[in-house]
Amino acid sequence: MDGRFVGMEKVNEGSPAKTVQYGLKHVDSEFVITIGDDDAISDDFVEKLLKRQKDTNADTVVPRLLCFGGDLNNVLWELPDKKFDNQQVMNGYEGVRLTLLGWKIGFNGSLIRKTLMETTTFGEWSHSDELKTREILVNSKVVAFADTNYYYRSNPASITNAVSPRLFDRTIVEAQLVQFAQKYFPNDENLIKELARLHFSGLQYNIVLYESKKDSLSVNDQKKIVQVLEKSYGMSDIREILKCSPKWGVVIALLRRYKWYHRLVVSHFSK
Repeated sequence: MDGRFVGMEKVNEGSPAKTVQYGLKHVDSEFVITIGDDDAISDDFVEKLLKRQKDTNADTVVPRLLCFGGDLNNVLWELPDKKFDNQQVMNGYEGVRLTLLGWKIGFNGSLIRKTLMETTTFGEWSHSDELKTREILVNSKVVAFADTNYYYRSNPASITNAVSPRLFDRTIVEAQLVQFAQKYFPNDENLIKELARLHFSGLQYNIVLYESKKDSLSVNDQKKIVQVLEKSYGMSDIREILKCSPKWGVVIALLRRYKWYHRLVVSHFSK
């Protein structure tokens, strides 16, 4: 093996964040890049990211993200789109705004100042990397973009897509994203309301998904999923969500169908 590479082994703890944290302890460089084990990069990937950082003094340099299925020539979608000017430079608030209400830029394979990786929170949920991504961006003084490709493999059979407790973790992260917007964009009421609405809609969808699949799950997994959904519900201000986007029909239908959801709503409104 090339002497510049070091191979390490660790127990699989079921979270990419744990692996990244482990790796950071063995890195002494100023910048880091994380690459998925089933993804790919352009031949000039590292060189272009480093050059762009040097030219702009960026804290974070974001490559082009290409999602592929099967082989690298089968590109399903890309971020940012072809009209995006990747020569532009922006601050962290402008950068993170491009990830809210739909991803308009990617983040996989970004060159990141190591201190940002170390000082932003690694969440406990399987989708917490989506929140950490935004924390890194918003805390970057300078964000730049590089004309090189990160190839992200789309795998519908991935364990993260299987109906299991970790699938429902996303509802927690979506609730945390509302809190993120409240913290960093407190005056953008439309952004906060729309993120809250999306979280609420996603929560209803996941409740129905759980109920439709629960008979195929173990009793232990059922308990874990209900705990996650209840926690996600508890992180929401349902009164405010219903004011800006009434969904009484959905709520009433769920109340009639699911006794545990009825208990949840009654508990919330009786506080």
